[in-house]
Amino acid sequence: ESGHEDLMGYAEYNSDAKIETLFLDLLRKGHDQPYNPRPRLLVESGRSAYGEGLHSIPRKGGIREAFRPRKGFVYCSTDYAAIELVTLGQTLLNMVGWSKLADIINETKDPGNLHTALGARLKGVAKIDKKDPFRQIAKPFNFGLPGGMGVATFTIKQRESQAGDTYAPDGKHYRGLRFCILLGKAERCGTEMTMRYGKMAKKNHAPVCVKCCEAVAGAKEEWFSLYPEMRKYFELVQKGGDRKGLVVRGCRNVD
Repeated sequence: ESGHEDLMGYAEYNSDAKIETLFLDLLRKGHDQPYNPRPRLLVESGRSAYGEGLHSIPRKGGIREAFRPRKGFVYCSTDYAAIELVTLGQTLLNMVGWSKLADIINETKDPGNLHTALGARLKGVAKIDKKDPFRQIAKPFNFGLPGGMGVATFTIKQRESQAGDTYAPDGKHYRGLRFCILLGKAERCGTEMTMRYGKMAKKNHAPVCVKCCEAVAGAKEEWFSLYPEMRKYFELVQKGGDRKGLVVRGCRNVD
C-alpha cells in the first residue's frame, strides 16, 4: 500500500513466491500416490481445518487445477446456501424478535437474495439480477459486517489478494477489493492514505485508502438501512444479554 513502485513490485513477487513455498510440496505428495488430507475438526474458530494450507488454496496460480479425482471417481461439493446468514436470521428472530433479513430469506426461499437486495441498494436502483457485479460487491458486507467489524478493519481485510481483483477505469490492476473504484467513488485507489481512520480511532492500523473507507462507511449505512434490526442486535451483544435479560457471559439471570 506504499505507492512506491519498487516496494509494490517486491510485494507482488512475495505473493507469487508464496505459491511455491506453500503448495508445491503439497502437489508433489499427490504425484505418485493419492493425497489424503487429514482434517482437524472444531478448531478455535468453530470450523474444521486441514493442514498444509488446503483450506486456503488460491484461485489463481494453477494449484486448484492440479488436483484430479482418482480414476472412476468424481469431485462433488455439498454445501448449505449462505448458512451464516440463515443462522443469523434465526438469531435475530430469537434476540430482537423480528428481522428484515429473515423476512427476505423466508419470502424468497433463497438466502442468496440478500446479496441481490443489498447490491441494488449499493447501485442505487430498485432491483438487479444475479449476474450484476454489484451482487458480488454486496457479499463481503453481508458476510463480514455481522461480526461487528469496523470500517478500517473491514476495508483492510478485503484488500487481501484472495478477496478478488479490482481494475481501475484506466485498466490498472489491484489485488483485493478496492471499494473506492468498485462503488464509483474514485478512478484510482490510494491517492490519499491514512493509518487512523475515523474520529474514534485510538491507535494506528495498516495504511488504507481514505476513499475506500468512505465508500465502505456509506455502504455500511445502506446495510443498516436494509437490516435495521442489526443495530438492536449489536446493542444486545454489547450489553452481554438478550431481550429476556439472560446474561450471556455470566451464570445468572437479571431483571
